[in-house]
Amino acid sequence: MEMATLAMRAEELKSRRNELAALFEKHRTTSGEYDMPPDVLAEVRSRNEELDRLGREFADLQSLEAAERHNAAEIERLTTPAPRVPHAGRSGVRSSTFGVGTGSPPTEHRIPNTEHRSLGDLFIESRAYREFEGGNRR
Repeated sequence: MEMATLAMRAEELKSRRNELAALFEKHRTTSGEYDMPPDVLAEVRSRNEELDRLGREFADLQSLEAAERHNAAEIERLTTPAPRVPHAGRSGVRSSTFGVGTGSPPTEHRIPNTEHRSLGDLFIESRAYREFEGGNRR
């Protein structure tokens, strides 16, 4: 059994709906009511069931195509290298390479007063640490 494409299923649905609309129009009276013998009513029910089935198939195909697009996007996201996080070097120069692959050159920023100081040194020299008055003092 050949798998129908979304476009094929949409065209089939449109065609079947137009056929059902023509059947309704054929059996509509001038007052707007329907004059359908039992065999035509049975055909309407049958066509409605077919349209329900085709509609479910169309929805399934839409879900499949959406899942395929999402999967392709995730593959792309997972295979694209992550941007490098800028770090200070020994000279205190930070090289920013965010946006790798954008075609723009890396930028450099001078980090003031941080040459050869550890994170601990920077922490205890911070204003927030010096001004801290909470905690377990006795």
